[in-house]
Amino acid sequence: MTTARARALLASAGAFLVALSLVGCTPASPEGGDTTPPEPEVTSEPEPEADPIVDPLVIPECDALLSISTARFLLTDNTELIEEETPGQAKNFQEVPIAAIDSILANASESRQCLWGIPNSGSFFTLAIADISEDDAIALETETMAASYSAVRAGDFSMFSLQVDGPVGPVGSNHFVVGDLWLYSTAYDLPTTNTVVDSALLQIRNANPSRDY
Repeated sequence: MTTARARALLASAGAFLVALSLVGCTPASPEGGDTTPPEPEVTSEPEPEADPIVDPLVIPECDALLSISTARFLLTDNTELIEEETPGQAKNFQEVPIAAIDSILANASESRQCLWGIPNSGSFFTLAIADISEDDAIALETETMAASYSAVRAGDFSMFSLQVDGPVGPVGSNHFVVGDLWLYSTAYDLPTTNTVVDSALLQIRNANPSRDY
């Protein structure tokens, strides 16, 4: 083979390899020669979930909030449901008055106040329930703290308690705030107020399944 022919073959092979490498680096065209990349698929955003429907607050009547048998267990066998007011002035016996109570009841859309006791005597205990605004809840906390109430807080639950000596014996006052619900009880001691409020809150929950109490 002559030197000239060898050079020609090498040149042809080099050109073929260059062409082959270019073919390998170029993406294949779809039929019809269109090299435009496909548009990305558009996915629709999921619809936001609607807020759960919360029904208006229902407060059962006093004899449903606390059974007469429980009331008599807490006081004496002569205990009766003496008075029920919806709405009205809270029947509360306070050695340390809390003005926020009147504001809560005045602003509430639903409220109930109950009084159990021995007729024609000074022995009784009370319960008041109402929905409460954030401003009234703050005012209640501020005022009870200034009046030396003790406080317990956990999440959206708060309890403000005070036990003092009254003119005829000890008096316990207990405020409970559960979300937008206020429950208040006075009795001769704090354990009794806890029993009254526990019973009432159970009935409130049963009557308001759409509310998170």
